Amino acid sequence: MPLPQNSPESRDASVLVLVPNNVSLELTWAEFARTRQGPGAFRPPPVEVLSLWAGKLLETSLLLEGQEVHPVPERFRLLAVWERVIADADAEVDRDTRSASDLAAVAREAMDAERLLVHWSSHPRGALDGSGVDLGDTYGRWRDRVRRTLKRQGWIAPHEQLLRLVERLENAGRFPVALPERLELRGFPELTRLESRLLAALERRGVDIQDTLAGRSAPELPVAGVDVHRFATPEDELRGAAVWAREQLAQGRSRVAVAVNGLAGRTEALERIFLQ
Repeated sequence: MPLPQNSPESRDASVLVLVPNNVSLELTWAEFARTRQGPGAFRPPPVEVLSLWAGKLLETSLLLEGQEVHPVPERFRLLAVWERVIADADAEVDRDTRSASDLAAVAREAMDAERLLVHWSSHPRGALDGSGVDLGDTYGRWRDRVRRTLKRQGWIAPHEQLLRLVERLENAGRFPVALPERLELRGFPELTRLESRLLAALERRGVDIQDTLAGRSAPELPVAGVDVHRFATPEDELRGAAVWAREQLAQGRSRVAVAVNGLAGRTEALERIFLQ
């Protein structure tokens, strides 16, 4: 059943360009101006990072409805929470003290792992609260303590903020904030499941979504540190990931990570390919 759209009088009749965190806004503006014709080339639309724009949209909607707004801590503050939780957990089991650099690296990987879980899970709410997800004893305890700490501080993590916005947009009620007429995506090598849900919810509310990468093999804009590869089959993709991991280790990296969508159903193939 389609959701009610914003009425024309409440719609923000505008174009908004959304980019990922690692794309330069200046590059995006220049690329937009290059591909436009006429006077519009000299008046580029607003450009915003998707996660920041989504956060502002959620906060505005909550304020307009008189609900409590929970701020998102800066990344360095969130990382500090993970570091403290991991250090305290180590002390409780009499583990040797990690070096500062090792502690920071482990905390960063743990923090990013939770973001990936929520962004790529088919059930992000369950991934967020840990229900039905086997996180392992150690990581599960870290994660539970981090969530309790954030709750005491009145904070939420960025991925939880995005999930809350998606859930509000998917509800059948009227959304209190005027939405853009059109959103243009630029510089995204791919969209996570959660980001795709966000865009689908916006489309159902009448927002025109234009993805500049649709049907193309690579981004038009340079994305620092990202290589995009396409494979014929899921197994070929795993082989490519295994080759990449081996190359990284051969270059002297002490840790590598491979995020696998639908890991539970691909464990056997994953073990076979990575052990070859």
